[in-house]
Amino acid sequence: MTCGIYMWKNRINGHMHIGCPKNIERRWKEHSRLPFSSKRKDEIEKIFYKAIKKYGVENFERIILKECSENELKEKECFYIKKYTTFLDKRHYNATPGGDGVSPRATLCGEQHGMAKLSTEEVIFCRKAYAKGLRSKDIWNIYFSSTITWHGFLRMWHGKTWKGIMPEVFKHNPHKSVYTKQDRDIITTRFLDSGLNRHQFALSNECFVGEATLYNMLDNPQFYENK
Repeated sequence: MTCGIYMWKNRINGHMHIGCPKNIERRWKEHSRLPFSSKRKDEIEKIFYKAIKKYGVENFERIILKECSENELKEKECFYIKKYTTFLDKRHYNATPGGDGVSPRATLCGEQHGMAKLSTEEVIFCRKAYAKGLRSKDIWNIYFSSTITWHGFLRMWHGKTWKGIMPEVFKHNPHKSVYTKQDRDIITTRFLDSGLNRHQFALSNECFVGEATLYNMLDNPQFYENK
């Protein structure tokens, strides 16, 4: 498993995409599969995935630009995206300047952002539900399934978006894992071998955890290290 910064470079036109996963090999497998198998609109409409589908995976050179620690990922990603101008030069495939940033043309956040699906009051409601240890899927099904996609809701639920709203709830996580490191490794292996996207795998018989737990196992594997 390699943690660091990678580049995919189109062999035909030289256009590039740069990313910063904690597991480069796993991310490359996802890039090779999702453009052709995903049913999620937010994935299939990515410029990078459209290019992969158009030119074929075999026409992209894969390069590890820098191995680094997890704490350095965002800083290094910004550095290399700026160095290779893969955001500013719109021939390339990066949609943001890196580091979980947004386009300078869209600096508004929260419900002022033009693409916001939730209000501040709704996010506060969710943060309070999170602090009580309530299940994310129940909250989404009852209150928000007609407002926001499950993937978008999960990103908000785990603090990936709306980061300025009640961040203190994540310091004392009430959602203690009942799963072990071994469970995480089994799920990760099954997912990678399945050829399915995350939502499809969560619904399959091979997955014995909930969808939110699946995302946490794949995106936050260190959570299970001492379980």
